[in-house]
This record gives sequence, C-alpha cells and structure tokens, in this order.
Amino acid sequence: MAEVHGGWTAIKPADSNVKAICKEVRPDVEKRVGKSFEEFTPLQYTSLQKKGIDYWIKVHVGGEDSLHMKAHHSFGTFGEGTKIIIVDAKKSADELVPK
Repeated sequence: MAEVHGGWTAIKPADSNVKAICKEVRPDVEKRVGKSFEEFTPLQYTSLQKKGIDYWIKVHVGGEDSLHMKAHHSFGTFGEGTKIIIVDAKKSADELVPK
C-alpha cells in the first residue's frame, strides 16, 4: 500500500512506538475478546493522522492466529492515551487491511 497524503501509510514492521502501544492496550484487548494470550507480538502496522493517530496493527497471538486491531492514540489538551476501537481475529497469513 503506497502512502497517500491524508491516507493510511504504507504497511511497516512494528517499531518501538507500536510495541509500546500494544503493551499499553493488551489488557483491554484481552478483556474485550475474553481471552489471555501467552504471546502478543506486534508484527506490522499502518497509521493515519487525524485528531490524533489511528493505527491498524497486526499482532501474533500464537500458532497460526493473529489479531488485527484498530487503536486511536490521542494527544493534546485533554491528555494523551490510546484506546482500542476494533479487534478482529485473523490467521497469521491474512493481510493487514485498514477499514
């Protein structure tokens, strides 16, 4: 996916920022799906800046399973934080596609 001005970035390997986001939201994700994961390894992501930053992140959760998560990171006068918007169960071979 090519970068588009005002659109989603190209898909990139998970960096230290995305790894920190995943660490922050992991308890919320596990609560949302009703399952604790032994593995929770961010693999790749794409982002979109709009009133903060939206992220689609592919996370390996063991075996052939992964999660595709949409998270929103806000910053500014009302504080900074990340919240989970969507969590989709996927297979590791599934391509990360933002919605």
